[in-house]
This record gives sequence, C-alpha cells and structure tokens, in this order.
Amino acid sequence: MKRNRLFPLWILIMIMMIAGCGTENQIKQQTTEMASTQIPSKEEKSEQEASALENTTSSAEHTMPHTDPESIGQEQTESVVMMSTGPTAAEHPVIASVRLMVVGDNLMHLSNTMSAKQSDGSFDFTYHFQHVAPIIQQADLAVVNQECVMGGIELGIQTYPCFNTVYEVGRDLVKAGFNVILGANNHILDQGEVGLQNMIRYWKTNYPDIPLLGIHDTEEDSKIIRVIDKNGIRIAMLNYTYDTNSKSGIQEKPYLVDYLEEGKIEADIKKAKQMADFVVVFPHWGEEYNDTPTPEVKELAKKMADWGADLIIGAHPHVIEPVEWIPRENDKPTLVYYSLGNFQSEQFRTEQMLGGLADVTIIKDESGDTYVVNHAMQYLVTHYQLTIPDLGYYNIVTTYPWEQYSPALAAAPHGIISKDPTFSYEKLDQIRRNMMSRCQ
Repeated sequence: MKRNRLFPLWILIMIMMIAGCGTENQIKQQTTEMASTQIPSKEEKSEQEASALENTTSSAEHTMPHTDPESIGQEQTESVVMMSTGPTAAEHPVIASVRLMVVGDNLMHLSNTMSAKQSDGSFDFTYHFQHVAPIIQQADLAVVNQECVMGGIELGIQTYPCFNTVYEVGRDLVKAGFNVILGANNHILDQGEVGLQNMIRYWKTNYPDIPLLGIHDTEEDSKIIRVIDKNGIRIAMLNYTYDTNSKSGIQEKPYLVDYLEEGKIEADIKKAKQMADFVVVFPHWGEEYNDTPTPEVKELAKKMADWGADLIIGAHPHVIEPVEWIPRENDKPTLVYYSLGNFQSEQFRTEQMLGGLADVTIIKDESGDTYVVNHAMQYLVTHYQLTIPDLGYYNIVTTYPWEQYSPALAAAPHGIISKDPTFSYEKLDQIRRNMMSRCQ
C-alpha cells in the first residue's frame, strides 16, 4: 500500500522532467549597441528552450537514473524541507505567525538584463522569475538581494565589473512576489551616487510601501529603522555591506550606504530591539566562492546575536554556506544562514548555479515572546542558454526550484558548460547534498 500511495508522485515527477523546458562576464556593453537586435518574446523563449531540450534527449527517461518510486518521494521531501524544526518550539499558544522567504544575489550580468529585452525595445523579466514565483508568493514577506544598481537605461546596461540594469527588473521582482529589497552590497555605487539615487527614486515613486534597505537618499532617512508590522508581529530589518567597489559620493555623504561598522550595527540592533518583536540582519559579507564562513564572519555573527539579532541571513560569497544556531545567554538562539549564494547570475562555476531560498516561520506566542519555530532551505538553479547564434549574450536566463530541474535540462545545454565543462546535474546534486549535511 505504501508503494501504491507514492506511485502518483513518481508519475508526476516523470512528467515534470519530460515537460520541464527549460566569470564574471567581463564584457562592458551599452544598450544602444544592441538596439537593432530582435529579441524573442517570453513565449518564443519557452519554445526555444523546449526545442533545445528535445534536441538533447527525446525522453527524460533516457537521462534519469533508474530510481525506486518510494525513494523519489523521500528525496522530494528531503530536498524541500531540509530542516523542519530547530532547538526552539512553541512554549505557549501561538497568537501570530509570519512566513519569511529570502533569496540570494540577483547578480545582473549582461545576459541577465539583455535576455529580458523585447523586440519593441522594452524589457520584461517575467520569464526570469516565473518558475520560482509560485513559491515566493506563498510568503508573507519575501526578500531579494538586488546585487546590481538599478540606475536605469539612461546610464546604459553595464556588466562586470561596474554593473547597471534597468528599472523594469524591480517591477517584475514585485510581480514575482518580492516585497523587501536589499540594496547594501559592494556594487551599489558602481554608477556613483547618481545610480544609487536613481534606484531609490524608482522605488519611492513606484512602490513606496516596499522597503528598500541599506541605502539612503538623505541623512534623515539613514537614521530610520525599518520595522514591518505583519500579521501582528513587528519585524525590524537591517542591511549592511562590508564595502563598496566605488566610494563615489561617500566622503561627502557617508549616509548613502550602510556599512558593516560594528558600532553602528550594535546601536541599530539595540534600538531595533526596543521598537520591534523580532530583529533580522542582512549582512553583505564573507569571502567570494568560499562555501565556509570565515572566522571573521562567524565572530561578527556571534556579536550580532549577543546584541539582539534574532535571525541573520547573509549574502556576497555567490555560493551557499551552512546554516547554524548561535546560542545566547538568557535568550533563545539566533538562526544564521551565512550565505544563500546566487539567486540568478551568469557566473562560470557549477557551485555558483546552485542557490538557496531561506524559508523561516516566525511566531509570537501568548506570552508575547517572538522566535523562529521552523526553518528550511529550498534549493534553486540558475539556467542560462543561447538559442540565437552569435547574439553576444545568452538569450534565455531563468531560475528553477530544484524539484523542477532535471538531468535533461542540465544538458540542454546549460551555457555554463562552455566555461565549466565539469558541470552536470549529478555534480549540482552532490554539492547540494554536501551542503545539506553541513546545515543544522
């Protein structure tokens, strides 16, 4: 009977694998150079991706290893709910709860922006996020690290090392379900103060109710602690970066960006603790491409926890790092996701294609205490692909939940294969499993 109950799940996964269609790049390119390029619509992109997939394999069965249906059911549960509970549990009747989801770096290389360009010259990023949107939309609060200044088309589309993208990515992140934006990162001043001010102006004008954290247009704004009242729980959110690649404007206006300065962080957390039920810190920190937090990062995380941070979720390394609990004296432990890796990018290593989605449930109980009771890591895969020869960038860029990715998609071919020939579904899966074993 147990085998029969799991059999429909096996059929569903097989159907998904059959139907699932699916470096820093150092080119610096202006939008005007691409003006005459005819870009396929979202529907055409899906057709091209499906066609590429068909050309790779006529059936997902040809590439999928033989697996017992029962083990597939177990694997799906394992990959989605890596951590169901931590050392805390509800001690009194629960009176309110918030489901918080956070993804990593939306690192916008040339292909990430240009793949959204339509034949009429407009930009539409719907396809970039459409596979993860149904998950994101289940959250009460959904946070993304926008690791590329949105300076607008007037500053040109720029890629590594000095990024800039168009405003429309903001609109389509909101459509996908994100309602908190992180702005403090090392690329935020890549276009100087004008790029930062353009980005702030866009969010204030078009989405005044969506918090943009970590960057400020005035000194007065820099003194405000953002507290979101959601479902009866007041959640303070703080965002800092270890540095910025450019210091343009900072000498005259040090309030533009929130940096990881311990005195400021301690003061902010303690102030936030007086204003809110729960404090979340989003630090942009650590060592790029290192899947282990540095001693300096771990030391700072412990200080943040002692100062009063209840949850810490980091970014910047471009790869996933472990999750752990930090014990606190006379308080519940602090949960730390050291790095969620990339949400979407055009980087060049297999491990940079695997990202994490933090899924955290925060509750307030009848005593007024507020804490984490459930947490999980869902895994995501960036997929980029070229279906138009000699285009100069990858015209298909999107992110899949792990459960929707497949060996056939990985060989579609994923554009990373030209940069990292060791890339494969099996290698991605091994990285994912190794990280799962290192998370609490």
